[in-house]
Amino acid sequence: MKISGINSCTAFCAYKSSFSKKLEENLNAKSDERQEELLGDEFADVIMQSMTPYNYVGGGSFNKVYKIDDYYVMRIPYNSILNTEYFYLGAMKLPENTVLNRAAEGLKCYYGNPVARFGNVNILRNAMEDKIVMSCGLDNNMLLLEDKLKYFSKYLEEFANLPQSAYDRLAFDFKYMNNYRTKNNFTYSYDILNAKNFMKVADEIRVVDDIDNEEVLFHDKNRLSTLLQVFFQPDRLLPAACLEEQDIKNMHLIFKKCVLAAVKVNLPYDDIEMLAPRYNAIMFDAGITARSSDLLNILKRVPENPDGQDISNIDEMLSEFLNKYSRI
Repeated sequence: MKISGINSCTAFCAYKSSFSKKLEENLNAKSDERQEELLGDEFADVIMQSMTPYNYVGGGSFNKVYKIDDYYVMRIPYNSILNTEYFYLGAMKLPENTVLNRAAEGLKCYYGNPVARFGNVNILRNAMEDKIVMSCGLDNNMLLLEDKLKYFSKYLEEFANLPQSAYDRLAFDFKYMNNYRTKNNFTYSYDILNAKNFMKVADEIRVVDDIDNEEVLFHDKNRLSTLLQVFFQPDRLLPAACLEEQDIKNMHLIFKKCVLAAVKVNLPYDDIEMLAPRYNAIMFDAGITARSSDLLNILKRVPENPDGQDISNIDEMLSEFLNKYSRI
């Protein structure tokens, strides 16, 4: 989903509307105590009040998103007809009990799962809340190289300084989605092709937009390579030759945190030899001159079940690896 106005740091003032408070009361109430029809009447007003350019958050291939307040947003299909003075969509409904929705409940970074729906309009948690937000990658709306360099340097600094736990949570989601499949045996995954789906909010990485599903070459769609591609793809980077030494160091740190996070959750990496050109391109974009085989030699030393084990030696080996093959 393309996020409007988020590719620069943006601050919001925390505000929870009367509708959101009533929504939460109904979500927390027993089924026979919910006032779904009454809330449907109130949402008819909310939907028209919120559909303004000021509240527009962004849009993807199928939906557009508007902010209700700092805690909730609404996702509306493009084909919805919302030009009436009073638009009643029906009573509040809970999300449908689908494999995808059940899977999404276990994700740690995902904010695209509906908490309720009115007709074909879904209510989602607001991933941005009232915090300062920065999207992943380069701001391609900037035209001047000087502006791009300044922004990109800030982006690298912000993401490099995120705690390891932020990357651990994202890697957990990638591994978790490998366990859920559609009836056609398709695997679920985040849309890594759109960097704006991944946002830094406070000390977390949060993900918006719909979850994809597709048939894949490997048994597991989500792998170390896909995690790294969130941050290292040509369209979201500037050439290393344009960057300062600290910028490249920050890219190395992001790379290292991704690999460590993947190791912790046993995210598959057995595609390194088959997809060597992809890994080589990722490392090249990260300012690393190593080949995929060099990275594989380190990962082969990872314990079979690293969860709960001391992996400080992997941390040290990655630091040595980055020092050895740094483009600086």
